[in-house]
Amino acid sequence: MAVAEAADVGACPTWDITAESLLWVDTPNARVHRYQPITGDDATMDLPQRVGAARPRVRGGLVANLREGIALIDSDDTRRWLVFWGRPDAEPGTAAVDPAGRLWAGSHMNTDTPPSDDATGVSGRGWLASVEQDGAVTTPVRQAAEITGMAWSPDQRSMYLIERGTGRIDVVDVERDSGSFTGRRTLCEVTDVAGEPSGLCTDADGCLWVAIRGGAAIHRYTPEGVLDQRFALPAAQPTGACFGGFGFTDLYITTARTGGDAGSALAQDGSLLVIPDVGTGLPDTLFLG
Repeated sequence: MAVAEAADVGACPTWDITAESLLWVDTPNARVHRYQPITGDDATMDLPQRVGAARPRVRGGLVANLREGIALIDSDDTRRWLVFWGRPDAEPGTAAVDPAGRLWAGSHMNTDTPPSDDATGVSGRGWLASVEQDGAVTTPVRQAAEITGMAWSPDQRSMYLIERGTGRIDVVDVERDSGSFTGRRTLCEVTDVAGEPSGLCTDADGCLWVAIRGGAAIHRYTPEGVLDQRFALPAAQPTGACFGGFGFTDLYITTARTGGDAGSALAQDGSLLVIPDVGTGLPDTLFLG
């Protein structure tokens, strides 16, 4: 265990290469964490609304996926909107930066809100937006339940997606420079296990490391979608994973303590976990904005 924090829903871990530290969020508590492995310190920053993800920027500071849009947070704590959805019934989801430095951010509708079909194109509950550094937005995925995981292959040609409730890991073809998104298809189905796939990351060999939420495990899949390793965890609801530390050999795992079956709860639900020296990951790209 790295941080014994009772996060309601810890999510979206990312290694910040500019500060040699791990960023992660507690979504319902609108809190961004920064964990320093060398000192063991876990500093926090509270935001005014729910946060699904916080990612480091080339210019310093963070880009955050919030309930009402995408915010830029400068190193001096100056905050401004890069994109404003203006949808108070939306919930922020995961976000990731692709190899070209653009942000991909997921959002979904509050479960208490009936489905709509309006000018935003949201019919159902969720969508995935591609955000350029100047705030230009496209929405390649609409009518999704909720995007919970995104990662890219080492050759930067493929993007992996996990949509909540499908039990699948999908793969799509992505053109690096334009961000064009085509050919979504199933890489593999996560079956015959408790729980469902949630967040994921890739390693230098192109293998996928997937948090199995409700299953107390991390699965590793080959680039062909074959399960080849399983790691049991002391937390029932892992939500996301990323590599970090010296040489990117440590796997950090966020977890949740709410939203699951109370009878299956484990002692470290809500904590930030780490499996040291488990593989070799790839550095996360910084957002260009």
